[in-house]
Amino acid sequence: VVTLALSQDNNAVWIDKRLNKFDLKVKNFENTGRGLATTRDRKAGEVVLEVDDALTSARMLDRFEGIKSAAAAASTNKPLTDEQVLSLGVLEMRSNNEDYISTLPEYQYS
Repeated sequence: VVTLALSQDNNAVWIDKRLNKFDLKVKNFENTGRGLATTRDRKAGEVVLEVDDALTSARMLDRFEGIKSAAAAASTNKPLTDEQVLSLGVLEMRSNNEDYISTLPEYQYS
C-alpha cells in the first residue's frame, strides 16, 4: 500500500481509504518528494501502519485453487518459486479486476 500510495495517482480513492484508517495521507514534501504524512499527533512507540493483507505466496496458494494445483504438480519435478506463485496470483487478481492490482502501473519502466 505504501509503495502504491507513493508511486501512483490512479485509484486514489482506494489508496486514501486504506491510509485514512491509520490517519495517514500521501503528501508531496518540498525537499524530499512524495511520502506519507500523519494527520494527527503520535505517541512514541505507537504503531503507525499495519499491513494485514500483504500478498504472500502462502496466501496466493490458499486463495487460488488453480495456482495451488499447479504448484502441487510442479513440486514433483521442480517446485514453483515464491516469485512464480506471486506472479501467477497477481495475474489472477488482474483478471478479476481487483482494486489493489488496478493501482499497479501497466508497465515496469525500470
